[in-house]
Amino acid sequence: MFYSKEELTRLMQQYCKLHEIEIVATLGYGLQGIVYKTSRRSAAKVHLHKAGYLRERDAYLRLADHNVHNVRGFSVPLLRGYDDQRLIIEMTLVSPPFIVDFGGAYLDELCLRHLLLILAVLT
Repeated sequence: MFYSKEELTRLMQQYCKLHEIEIVATLGYGLQGIVYKTSRRSAAKVHLHKAGYLRERDAYLRLADHNVHNVRGFSVPLLRGYDDQRLIIEMTLVSPPFIVDFGGAYLDELCLRHLLLILAVLT
């Protein structure tokens, strides 16, 4: 499924209304979607494609399960919420240096083991 910029904005407005927050600014947009800053000092990303959304959501869930907040001094945003219907991920804002884009992350059992080994070595 592919959404226009207007449709992505409408989906984000629905999410914000549901969670009683407001869009403060647009932080950026690209091949995967649009990222907005919200009134609760978070970043919310609405995705163009479900596959990228699911990969990114699952990466954040795995990182949260393993309590990963930074990797070798690079901040990792914490998952604040997600919406499978609207393809939205909400995360904490982080200061540079940071790692924020997990839309291209592929996690399966083998990849997860490798990720955890890398994180163990780096931290």
